[in-house]
Amino acid sequence: KLHPDKNSSPGVREALQRLKHSAYELLGDPDKRRIYDAYAPAAEATSSGRKEETDTRRERRGKTFEEEVWSEFESFVGSRQAKKAPKKGADIVIDLGLSFLEAVNGGKRNLRVKRKAKCTSCSGSGCQPSTSAVRCFVCSGRGSVHQRIGIEVVVLPCKKCQGKGSTIPYPCKDCKGTTLVDSESTESIDIPPGVHDGQTLRMRGKGSMSESGGPAGDLMVKLKVEVDEEFRRDEFDVHSDVSVSISTAALGGRIKVKTVCGVVEVEVPSGSADGDRLRIPNKGISKVTATTTAQHRGYHIAHLRLLVPRSLTEAQRRLFEQLSSLETSV
Repeated sequence: KLHPDKNSSPGVREALQRLKHSAYELLGDPDKRRIYDAYAPAAEATSSGRKEETDTRRERRGKTFEEEVWSEFESFVGSRQAKKAPKKGADIVIDLGLSFLEAVNGGKRNLRVKRKAKCTSCSGSGCQPSTSAVRCFVCSGRGSVHQRIGIEVVVLPCKKCQGKGSTIPYPCKDCKGTTLVDSESTESIDIPPGVHDGQTLRMRGKGSMSESGGPAGDLMVKLKVEVDEEFRRDEFDVHSDVSVSISTAALGGRIKVKTVCGVVEVEVPSGSADGDRLRIPNKGISKVTATTTAQHRGYHIAHLRLLVPRSLTEAQRRLFEQLSSLETSV
């Protein structure tokens, strides 16, 4: 009925051309389209009073051709707007301190978590008993309003209902209409073997609840690993200093080395010097390969430190003197 071939009203063709140009300009300009798409088109004005006044005036005088075509265009574009998904609840970040061995071996820890939870008094409705939310009279329940300035349409969230489409005339006394209250509970977290300082473990759905009915946020546990007096970490390898006597270093022999997996015996080659390293396989940090869940460990690397006696017995002194004389004669 609006096509100029079927409508002989004066100025129809010119009005249609102007609206066609406006439509192409809106749809073809990325910036203008981005502004339009940022919000779902909603009510015809920013307040119910202005909307009622506009509708009443239009009913008395009837819509112009240009207004009718523009209304059809808005209806077409608006119908293509995707409905916004409910907003996710807030994430919670907690710091957790671990000893070096806890980080290496993993385990379980219990955490006290403060979060926003669904109000039990109103069952998450935000309303007092025997009451309910009502449709927002400003946006007619659509959550947003728009204004037309010339050929431009500016769409904004409804300030009255904060974009929800409904208002609560009698808010719950506990949650004040937010549907959420402060809560505290204990969460058990599994710490996998081999975690490192600064690593964050994510527990999905263990954060705060959403006011809009979306999924709960996540609990983010940031790990703080303490420095150990004996062990040092280098990716999946563990380093430590091991004291060895001069005679063992010279002649060779077996010594005990403390690792994160327990105490092991290793062979010291003859002629070892201070600072030499002994690599002990599969006694370091656990690691999981991409193709298997079996645990593989890095190396424990023992740094030899020659133990020089500070006081000698008479027998030891004679032996060192004999060794000294032999070294001098060589």
